[in-house]
Amino acid sequence: MVNLASTYWHQGLLEDAEKFQLQVMTTRENVLGAEHPDTISAMNNLASTLEKQGKKEEATELGKRVLEKRKSILGEEHTDIISAMSNLAMMLRARDKLEEAKIMMRNVLENKKRIHGEQHPHTILAMINLAAMLHSESRYDEAVEMC
Repeated sequence: MVNLASTYWHQGLLEDAEKFQLQVMTTRENVLGAEHPDTISAMNNLASTLEKQGKKEEATELGKRVLEKRKSILGEEHTDIISAMSNLAMMLRARDKLEEAKIMMRNVLENKKRIHGEQHPHTILAMINLAAMLHSESRYDEAVEMC
């Protein structure tokens, strides 16, 4: 089912992908438990699909659940937490919750700098994402400082 959902997603058949991703998430929850990393990954995949469909409210709420579950299992410092924070920040940005998104992305950037260093591709991507947020608010000087 996971491969089928992925195939639908890549073909742009997002409603079908959503249906299968929901089944995968529910099955994993029933078999592995709600806190299992595979269940949380399925939840994250579903959040991404919802976001791509424009179901921003649902996607953001699911993204928040993913972040909280990963934090409780992995702790604050794990790279999966930072990735979940980055995903959620971008979802918040898409919903015009710019202040919340910028705070979260600044946190992502600081964590990536500390864990990976300033020259790591993941750190640079976080800088670009934050700069784009600042640019969209016409805060050009701050955006330029990021890069």
